[in-house]
Amino acid sequence: MRDRILVALLLIPIGAFFIFTSFFNNFLFFLALLTVAIVINYEVHTMLETRGFHFYLWVNSITVTLSTLSYYLFSLGVYDIGYFYILQIMLLSLFLLIIFIIESSQGKFDSSIANIGVSLLLFLLTGVFFPFLILLKAQASNGWFVFLPLFFTWMADAGGFFGGKLFGKNKLSSLSSPNKTIEGYIGVFVFSILSSVLCFGIQYWFRMPTNFSLIQFILLALAMALTGSIGDLAESTIKRWSKAKDSSNLLRGHGGFFDRFDSVLFSVP
Repeated sequence: MRDRILVALLLIPIGAFFIFTSFFNNFLFFLALLTVAIVINYEVHTMLETRGFHFYLWVNSITVTLSTLSYYLFSLGVYDIGYFYILQIMLLSLFLLIIFIIESSQGKFDSSIANIGVSLLLFLLTGVFFPFLILLKAQASNGWFVFLPLFFTWMADAGGFFGGKLFGKNKLSSLSSPNKTIEGYIGVFVFSILSSVLCFGIQYWFRMPTNFSLIQFILLALAMALTGSIGDLAESTIKRWSKAKDSSNLLRGHGGFFDRFDSVLFSVP
């Protein structure tokens, strides 16, 4: 618990800097997001390689970088949405072509579908879903639209953690994350309501560029909590498949970047 709190206290100001500043047309934000995406792919690569599966880290790294860059350039107005869609389709096609060519020439096909499936999943999560934060950042230079999904998602995570730790008795052992409890999910619900009330107050007092009612904030927070919980279970499925407790130990007390951003990857789009 001590390590978890200390790492959080270190990461919060760093994250706030990238979220709430807009230096160099949000280029620093683009670099930070891309770095997190590449690290997540590396963590999954490490988990799967230890189990004998093959994760195409170099293919994912190149295509995720190009995809994230296309989001950034689109946010700057370099091209319109039509060209943006064409670029995304081209990158997805290129990704699939390279992976299928490699898999079909390996001579070993027992785990080909698993290799392709996990690599494709991570490309979609980190190269298509995650960069939506860049588009949200472009909507308001003060970072309000980026803050909302991150805050709602991580508050729901915190509610699940503390609800499960303090009151958890009824485990949902059939889930891919067997330590999840009914009390933990009640904590998710409670913290989601509290975070929506807080954001409604921030919007009112600081005149943020939204005009949501309290009900709209509550619905948004609950939607983020639901999709975030699905993301958490998806990551837990990958970890159980690879027999790993955490995606890595880069963030002491938290696991890895995939552990911290699993919910965000699913809730941002």
